[in-house]
Amino acid sequence: IKEEVLALYTQLDFTYDVFGKELRGNVGLRYLDNTNTSRIINLAEIDSNSSLVKSGGDYGWLETKSEGSDVLPTLNLAYDLTDDLVGRFSYTETISRPKLSDLSSAIKVNTPDSEDPSATIERGAGPELQPYKAKGIDLGLEWYFTEEALLAGGLFFKDISGLTKDKKEETFSAAELEAMGISGEFADETWEVTQLVNTPFESMWGAEFIYQQPFTFLPGMLKDFGIQTNYTYVDYTRDVEDPFYGTMINLGEEETSESTYNITVYYEVEKWSARFSYNFRDGYNKQYRNEYKDESTFVRGYDDKAKLNFSAAYDVMENMTVSFEAVNLTDEGQDQWNDIYTPRPYENLSTGRQFLIGLRGSF
Repeated sequence: IKEEVLALYTQLDFTYDVFGKELRGNVGLRYLDNTNTSRIINLAEIDSNSSLVKSGGDYGWLETKSEGSDVLPTLNLAYDLTDDLVGRFSYTETISRPKLSDLSSAIKVNTPDSEDPSATIERGAGPELQPYKAKGIDLGLEWYFTEEALLAGGLFFKDISGLTKDKKEETFSAAELEAMGISGEFADETWEVTQLVNTPFESMWGAEFIYQQPFTFLPGMLKDFGIQTNYTYVDYTRDVEDPFYGTMINLGEEETSESTYNITVYYEVEKWSARFSYNFRDGYNKQYRNEYKDESTFVRGYDDKAKLNFSAAYDVMENMTVSFEAVNLTDEGQDQWNDIYTPRPYENLSTGRQFLIGLRGSF
């Protein structure tokens, strides 16, 4: 697998006075030109029974190549509505390339036999696989109501294309099977074919809120405490076909929680600091179509997940700090389920509590 990318960037920063207030921002453009090449052994020249070259044949390579380009604009604006209130707007177009291994054209085959009657083919997506793509608009309002304090909210709207494993049943002629290095004797079989494919653009939106503030207005040692919080809500769903009933069902996007939030309470003075952090995310769908052939279920996912951590640091001297960290103080596990209709426990993952001590020096 070979990936060649040429990237060009340009950006212009600017500041203007608008109605007596500062408008600042930047506009940019990113150009990408890419060529992807995948080479695999020409399986049509290999005897499917002996895995040796056919009589009169020769080892050879099948090469697949794709070429493409992307033009990705960005615009970021910030406007000082008052001395402590800032409005923000941004428009972005971005891409994220799939793993290099996902661009392989190789195939993985399980031929049926007495021990395992399943007939499966896992096809590599090949270099034609497109990257994740997103177009987004963000609106935000930030209120810096006192020193080192922030109260902010934002809305975001995005159109996103992604990747998912497509699974379907197919039959092949003897010649088609031989071209894939599979014996033609299985021409009457129905094969379950899995392949990574691009998904069409889906719209989503969300909201986020931030509150952070040192408690300097409190008396005594309480003034050295502070808080940092954030909350994110995401409405991102997709219509997915149930492979067993052929019906369409609206599901939350894979790997996406509807709500997540983080709360940190800290204490900080000149020589040392300590903080408790609580992290939470809603349960989510891990995978729509089950990749494990021994299960007849649709959708696999995780229950809600929460974790409480503690960390502290003490400056032993000017250039040396000792630290302590406790991860997952409440010993929370993560429960996995399968079957969207009647979720059943499938796996419990428990990492236990972790305690770490560190020493850091700078010279």
